Amino acid sequence: MKRLNKYLVSEYIKIFFGSLFFFVMLLTLADIIPRMEHYFEFPELVKNFIFFHLTRAAYNAYFSFPLSSMFASTFILGTMVKNKEMLACYNAGVSLFRFATPLFIFVISLSVLLIPYWEYIVSPFNEISFVHEQIAYHRSSSTERNNILFFGSDNYVYHIDSYNNVSDTMSNLVLLKKDNNGDDESRIKAKTATWDTNKNIWIAKDVSIVDFNFPLGGIVTNIDDAYNLRTHDEFILDVKEEPRHFQREKRFETLSFSNIKELIDIRKSINTDTKDLETEFQFRLAFAFAPFVIVVLSTLFAKFSTQSVLVVSLAFVIISALIYYTILMLGVSFGRSGSLPPIVGAWAANFIFLATSTYIFRRYY
Repeated sequence: MKRLNKYLVSEYIKIFFGSLFFFVMLLTLADIIPRMEHYFEFPELVKNFIFFHLTRAAYNAYFSFPLSSMFASTFILGTMVKNKEMLACYNAGVSLFRFATPLFIFVISLSVLLIPYWEYIVSPFNEISFVHEQIAYHRSSSTERNNILFFGSDNYVYHIDSYNNVSDTMSNLVLLKKDNNGDDESRIKAKTATWDTNKNIWIAKDVSIVDFNFPLGGIVTNIDDAYNLRTHDEFILDVKEEPRHFQREKRFETLSFSNIKELIDIRKSINTDTKDLETEFQFRLAFAFAPFVIVVLSTLFAKFSTQSVLVVSLAFVIISALIYYTILMLGVSFGRSGSLPPIVGAWAANFIFLATSTYIFRRYY
């Protein structure tokens, strides 16, 4: 049995890495072809184009792992069914689940390794690839964010025309203070607000402050009683937000697990929404274990293999991948919108596929 297990895993590894290379090349070509016209227009930037696609390959490999795992397991087991090798195992009293256990162990080990693979390879490589993409497509790495609407702590709402990440300066700031009913308590308008790194405070300039004092029912008899207007050349903002809350966030593809956790902590520190980040974090974890979930399901396909093992394997991979990714993206969308808890939305596809596989194993094998 040990020799059979060794043979199964060694054959699986060959097909797995071969199919992984194939899928990565396919995704890379799909990325290159629409850009060919631009490449020919700027041949002097060919070095940046090459570095972009080479470093992007790590990202493509990450998302090709489930497809490669499924194809390899379906192809290997299908070939063994075709060659009557599986029949010999059944006659020897070896069940399909027991026979495929070495594959499950190997793939779940691979899934665990996908987490540090994203953390230490995909995430930094994506940063490099986007730098070369900016150069190749003449895109400047902007130091400013424009038209910011930000919901801060203590019922503050920020409207900012632009925020400079280098000088940590807000331009044309409107800061609304809301009460618990959502009505305006006060409004601060400032030409600029700059972070003082020595005192850790925001110093606003050319400031006008309105304290609203509307009576119950909203009926105003005297406009002077309705609000109190004050002006200041310089004013210290009494808020909890710091520059890190306004700085431009990295693209999701470049965020490592530790980056996402840090951003979640930053947002929670001022009681702002974190559903999108929590869903992204759970999605990364769930997708890391997608190869294992899909291999368990693909093992069941061996029974339906025919003489055309390659064609059948590809067909099962395409159909199952479409179903899996559709459920996965729907779950992630529901998680980010708040329709589902982030952990439920991100893991829904894995739960459904694993539950389906478990039922079929117990019912028919």
